[in-house]
Amino acid sequence: MDFDAGGLESVVERLLDATQVTLADWSAEELLAGDGQGLGVFRLTGAARVDDKLEQWSMILKVLPGEGAAPPTAWSLPIREPLAYHSGLLETLPRALRAPRCLRYVRQRGRHHLWLEDLGRDDARWSLSDYAHAARQLGRFNGAYLEQRPVPAREWLSCDWLRSWLAEGAAAIDELPRHRSHPLVRRVYPPALCTELAYLWTRRDTLLAAPRPSTSGPLPQRRIPAQPLPAVTAAARGRLGLPRGRTARLRARSVRERERHLPRHRARALG
Repeated sequence: MDFDAGGLESVVERLLDATQVTLADWSAEELLAGDGQGLGVFRLTGAARVDDKLEQWSMILKVLPGEGAAPPTAWSLPIREPLAYHSGLLETLPRALRAPRCLRYVRQRGRHHLWLEDLGRDDARWSLSDYAHAARQLGRFNGAYLEQRPVPAREWLSCDWLRSWLAEGAAAIDELPRHRSHPLVRRVYPPALCTELAYLWTRRDTLLAAPRPSTSGPLPQRRIPAQPLPAVTAAARGRLGLPRGRTARLRARSVRERERHLPRHRARALG
């Protein structure tokens, strides 16, 4: 991919909080290829001379396609992330999450280039407690809009993205039973996973009907009737990182109870 050296210098200046830099060596690494919603994610690293010092730098570049014919509320609207940064919305997120700093946004040859702070490499193996911490913070983030603050009202925000995203995959789900015995399909969707997926798919309307935050304020609490999930096989429990050895049911637990069981689960899973 081609990069404009002059534009890159201005981004590095903002990253290093310098009035003028001179680029030394630098390189670009593709992290993610395009999949229809994006055209690629790149990590740029290098060195720049600031006054008499040689400073190391690293940043992320997202390349997004043009809008096409997608409506503003489409779940895959490419310009939504640039709009979110431009509006200042990402600077007022609940404390559980923080967005990378936006260094520069430019539209070039019909594409959106979004230069972002590099939060570090993500190739480290996560422990069970890491997943628990991430889940807790995501829960706090979502819960803040359910009880503490209204959902931001922007015409480009997607209000029903999960339902529309699932609708796009409905044809593939309908075809899955016909091809589940194919060796390649069985490698990705073993029989136990197909059973669990089919069960969740039949309950999708109930799950999607969970209480929604309001743009005018918190919603009153209400409960969705709990129903037991199908038995999770030992193989499936291994994929989920749960202790093996017997078939068990996934049951809803309070956050406090989950945390109390985490150390034991982690020890068994690693053992």
